[in-house]
Amino acid sequence: MADVICKEVVITTLARRGDGVPGDPVRGVTQVYDKDGTLIAEHDHFKANRYKIANLAEFAKWVIRNKVDELDVNEALAQNWADEYVTN
Repeated sequence: MADVICKEVVITTLARRGDGVPGDPVRGVTQVYDKDGTLIAEHDHFKANRYKIANLAEFAKWVIRNKVDELDVNEALAQNWADEYVTN
């Protein structure tokens, strides 16, 4: 069953990422925090363009098929999957 949660959040673009080199420019990222200051989401617009929507859908199916606990889904897991399955 799908859940919907309504929360008050703080959205900021103050965080910066990147080393300022070709392929990794310095850029702002969007972060979403709850009222207690817990980071609940982050979107790096530069990295987001690396994968197509179809890739993300396939990753989601792979996570479900392999019964990966939602707490174990992180950037490293996604990168490992992409290295093995995504063709450029």
